[in-house]
Amino acid sequence: MAVKTELTLDISEYIKSLNTVVDAGKQAAEKIANSFKSVGSAGAVPKIDTKDLNSLVSSYNSAKTQAALFLSQQKEIANALKFSGQAGSDAYKEVALNITKAEKELARFNEDVAKKSFMGGLEESFKKGQKDATSGGGIFGSLAGRLGELATPAGLATAAIGGLTAGIAATVSIGREFETSLAAVGSITGQSSEDLAKLGDNARDLAKKFGGDAVTQLESFQGVLSRFGADLAKSPEQLKTLADNINVLGKAGGLDAAQSMDALTNSMLQFGVDVENPNEAAQESTRFINALAKSAEVGAAEIPQVTDAILVAGVAAKKANVSFEETNAAIQVLAAGGKVGAEAGTALRNVLGKIAGEEVIPQEALDKLKSLGVDMNLVSDTSKPLSVRLKELGKASKDATAFAQVFGSENAAAASILADGAETISDWTKEITGSNAAFD
Repeated sequence: MAVKTELTLDISEYIKSLNTVVDAGKQAAEKIANSFKSVGSAGAVPKIDTKDLNSLVSSYNSAKTQAALFLSQQKEIANALKFSGQAGSDAYKEVALNITKAEKELARFNEDVAKKSFMGGLEESFKKGQKDATSGGGIFGSLAGRLGELATPAGLATAAIGGLTAGIAATVSIGREFETSLAAVGSITGQSSEDLAKLGDNARDLAKKFGGDAVTQLESFQGVLSRFGADLAKSPEQLKTLADNINVLGKAGGLDAAQSMDALTNSMLQFGVDVENPNEAAQESTRFINALAKSAEVGAAEIPQVTDAILVAGVAAKKANVSFEETNAAIQVLAAGGKVGAEAGTALRNVLGKIAGEEVIPQEALDKLKSLGVDMNLVSDTSKPLSVRLKELGKASKDATAFAQVFGSENAAAASILADGAETISDWTKEITGSNAAFD
């Protein structure tokens, strides 16, 4: 049975169809970027013509359909030729060559759509729009990422336009969140619109420098100003130092800006830093983040676990004249003994309470300690480093009954861990003190 080769389709039209879609992707990307560029601020709502997106999806689906049809027809012809015994004919070779070319072009097209011309164009155009509109907070990156998920060769072919427009809506929502957060900061500080705009710019700059989004940075500003006082906004350099340190700590501890703000401000407040003094607040924030970073480096507890412990034990440690650095070392020794986070904080707080003076210890337990050679005057002397006091207490650590009588069964184990780890606390305190670990 003869098969006419006139049925072969012209592959040039097929390739042209695929290239048309790639060009449409570039054009749509530019239109979207220009829409964002025109609004000029993170809070304004860009006018996006969904017809552009509909046209893009439609063109893509059309090209994929035509590609599938073309390949199907070519393969039917090849099968017919082969069935008729013409597998070695020029006609069969021509069809086979067309199939190979078509599959290669389709692969190139899919690569262009997924990585190069189409998504590359979108991402670059969004970045350009972001820069021109001075918008921050990862808005454009978020949108490009959203479209990137949908615009894979398989994903975009089946994605509804609603999915794409949902990405646009999310972007606009982030812009509105930025304005809302900036207004919330303004309600605390009472700053002029000009000063607020500068604060917004700082939030954008921090988001670009450290990652994350500008909205979270503003939430961090809001938290700092709420806890340290609105007057801090009148000292922009010191506020900037605090904001930078919050982000440095976040990077070291795997926290976002809001979480890092919580960790740092809580620690500083627990240890009675004069946060109403902008210079002291800024300087101490640098000291605190370095201590936390070095603490996590030398010990087993991560920064979030350490700050959870400090939130519980910080006031007691400050009252007992234990430095922030030595408190970190003690928390790390407890972590090595299996107590982390709030549990470690509770244990440290309770132990510090029990060694505050003889009057808080039952007489029988006090007699027991003295019989074991423990000098309670030294143990309770807050002018001495905690490690020295714990080392003296360690003379009785082998007597489980004595420790249970002094600290109670629920705290005896923690007291033993601390007493036995007195030398380690001393060594780690030296390593933590004066460290620059957060910036290394």
